[in-house]
Amino acid sequence: MTPSRRQLEAYRLKHAAEEGRVIIYRCGRCKRETALLAVDMIEIWNPEMKVYEPPARCGFCKASGRMTVRFYIPTRGDIGTLRLRRPNGVRRLWKWQMYEG
Repeated sequence: MTPSRRQLEAYRLKHAAEEGRVIIYRCGRCKRETALLAVDMIEIWNPEMKVYEPPARCGFCKASGRMTVRFYIPTRGDIGTLRLRRPNGVRRLWKWQMYEG
């Protein structure tokens, strides 16, 4: 493996949460994007999870093998415009909310 590949393999959810990143999952079939704060994901999933591995299937259209992942560091311009998927108290309930900084 090249050094850059090792760095990708070593990048975990806890590292993304420390950097304050937003993780964006996109389905290649239905073209829907879901943005999640890494800090919120750490409360639900394992902090040692590899964030470069996308989910197995889309939560909306249920297509498998078409998900992609990208990362984003929110800026001040995203306040009030970036729509996030956030946990709603109970483990598997989610709500849409605007980024508040």
